[in-house]
Amino acid sequence: DLVNISLGYFNFDDSTTSHVYADLDGQTTIAAMGVNTAFSKGIVVLTSAGNSGPSNISTPCDASDGFCVGAIDEFGDYASFSSVGPNAAGQVKPDVAAMGKDAWVIMASGDLSTGSGTSFSSPIMAGATACLIQANPTKTAGQIMEAIRESAHQFSAPDGLLGYGIPDFCVANDILNNSAVINESAFGKLQVYPVPASEFIIVDG
Repeated sequence: DLVNISLGYFNFDDSTTSHVYADLDGQTTIAAMGVNTAFSKGIVVLTSAGNSGPSNISTPCDASDGFCVGAIDEFGDYASFSSVGPNAAGQVKPDVAAMGKDAWVIMASGDLSTGSGTSFSSPIMAGATACLIQANPTKTAGQIMEAIRESAHQFSAPDGLLGYGIPDFCVANDILNNSAVINESAFGKLQVYPVPASEFIIVDG
């Protein structure tokens, strides 16, 4: 039902097989074609935007039917290392963003630590997406992805840094159940941080 891909391709040891930006049109690279094929089979594929910011995303994050995830910090601000969009066809990429700077991770030893990278923001988003799929088992991959986009805080004004922004999965669930009324003018007026929170949260509106 869902795949996370925490890697990206751009340059190869054999330079004749490397990609230029024009290749990243969502349809051309083998990696993007694989993601698009998975989507056609009903699978939601989330991919890391890459850690080359302010340079462009890599593939398969450019895939037209994939879900590219950028990185933010604990305050919901763009993480400077997160690669930027759009893809070469002008499609909004990344699609959304999640915690990727100083994200809590479990090390091979079992200890907790922090790490930074879109390789963390993408699986964090994948975990939330898995919950949304489980709550809405009859919805298609496309419906799941679109609901997440529509729930994000800058849906009405996406950019190349965070795409449609930071999703609200409660809103996404409401959208899938036809119980949400989207007021785009309200987006961006209320911020809750840090995410994740431990001892406190700040509500700024």
